[in-house]
Amino acid sequence: MSEYGILRSHSFRSMYDFKEVCRDFYTDMVEGNMTEGEIQYLGFTHVRMRDIVHIDEIRSEIPKMRILYDCNEEILIMKFMVGVTHELCAGLLGSVFDRVVQARTGINCSILPLNSTRFKGLCRIKEADHAFKPRTRRLTMGLTAHWPSCF
Repeated sequence: MSEYGILRSHSFRSMYDFKEVCRDFYTDMVEGNMTEGEIQYLGFTHVRMRDIVHIDEIRSEIPKMRILYDCNEEILIMKFMVGVTHELCAGLLGSVFDRVVQARTGINCSILPLNSTRFKGLCRIKEADHAFKPRTRRLTMGLTAHWPSCF
């Protein structure tokens, strides 16, 4: 986990422990009880794909988050969203990005916002805070058609 810059890392043992760790981490984050250098990321090792399925089932019971999952390494990195401020900043960045692309291309709405959609690769899952793809790339059943150009 250290190569990802994750200071708080836990071994995945059970869904109950997972929920408790997530809630405690989020509470510490909101209350400002983080140590220096800690940010909004939390890591888990020994997470299997079937655990991700169970985590998806209980997402409404834990604080809002985005995930990065690597099935080869069996690691899950979670980024917790701290309310409206995060969403507002992501939305504003998207608006500015759209205007910059429009100024360069001369085409209105030449990029499409994909927001926080989940993207699946061969051995990774990633949820972006805010993602974009060119309007010219058609939505098809192919994996590359849905993959964003910018996270």
